[in-house]
Amino acid sequence: MSTHIQIIAWLHLILGGLAALCGVLVLLVLLGIGSFAAASGGHEGLVGFTLFGGFGTFLMVLAIVMALPDLLVGWGLLARRQWARILCIVISILHLLSGVGILLGVYSLVVLLMPEGAREFS
Repeated sequence: MSTHIQIIAWLHLILGGLAALCGVLVLLVLLGIGSFAAASGGHEGLVGFTLFGGFGTFLMVLAIVMALPDLLVGWGLLARRQWARILCIVISILHLLSGVGILLGVYSLVVLLMPEGAREFS
């Protein structure tokens, strides 16, 4: 059972890391589009750069905030913290509802709700 919990922890860390990375990539793409708008010249170009840059920053911050629970759960599961088990169960249910990480959510719920899985955290 210990191996399954380590796998779940690493998968949550990977999912959270990829979500944060996607946020950074979205920011870079939108900044690039804004740069092309600014290079086209004039006051409108600077407005386009500001809008694309601001929207990209917002999306990046949103992606990182959404990735933090998965990163926190991954770290907590590796350290065998009781709160991480509970938080992972909640996050796994949210993964089932959102459509992102459905397989990870099912796998996490199956492992963490088993009596052997609960015993690992006591």
